Amino acid sequence: MLKKRIIYIDVIRVLAMFLVVLAHACASKLQNRNGSVTWDVANSLVIITEVAVPLFFMISGATILNSKKRKFQ
Repeated sequence: MLKKRIIYIDVIRVLAMFLVVLAHACASKLQNRNGSVTWDVANSLVIITEVAVPLFFMISGATILNSKKRKFQ
């Protein structure tokens, strides 16, 4: 059985992976709030990267809905 790759799904997946890595890299800077610019930048980046997990869920849903193994009830 040939599997058809959907390029835009792969691009979204790579973007979501990058955002997860960025969020984890910035998380260590948020331990102490000392009012510095570094904390503010890290906090802003973590807020922006919060979209990564919903992207993974949407990718899963899109690939399940397009699957031929899906069962109808």
